[in-house]
Amino acid sequence: IPGSHSKQNPLGKLVMEGTIFMLMCIPLALLLSFQNHAWFFQGMLLIIGGRYLTFSTLYGIKVYWVLGGVLGATAFALFFLNGNPAISALSGSIIELGFGIFLFLSFKKKQSQWTKNPLKMSGPSKFNYCNEFNSRTCRSKWKGWHRLHP
Repeated sequence: IPGSHSKQNPLGKLVMEGTIFMLMCIPLALLLSFQNHAWFFQGMLLIIGGRYLTFSTLYGIKVYWVLGGVLGATAFALFFLNGNPAISALSGSIIELGFGIFLFLSFKKKQSQWTKNPLKMSGPSKFNYCNEFNSRTCRSKWKGWHRLHP
C-alpha cells in the first residue's frame, strides 16, 4: 500500500512514538476545557495537526503537511473568533473527512495507474514498487530512494 514505510526505515518507530505522544497530550486539552469547553476541541485540533506533520516524513506523502497546517490554522482561527464547541468539533471533522476522501481518491488513482503500467509510477508509490520487486534498478533510477529505503 502506498504510504507504508520500509521495515528498515529508522524513522519507523516514530509512528508509535508519535501516537503515544499524542495520547499523552490529551490531558492537556482536557485541562483547557476546564477554562472554556471549546478549547478542548481547539487543543485537540492542534495536537492532531501536529502529529500529521510527521506523517510526511514517515510516509513520503506531502499532503500531510497541508492537513497538519490546516488543522492548526483552524484551531487558532476558532480560538481568536471564540468559536463554540460544536463548531470547533465540526470543523475538525469536516477537514479530516475531506482530506480522507482526497487521500482515498488519490490512492485509487495511483492504484489504477500502477495496474496499467507499474514502471511509470510517480510519488511515494514508486518506493513500494521498488522495494517489493526490483530494488537495484530503482536505486539507480530514482535519486534519494536509498535514503528512505536503505
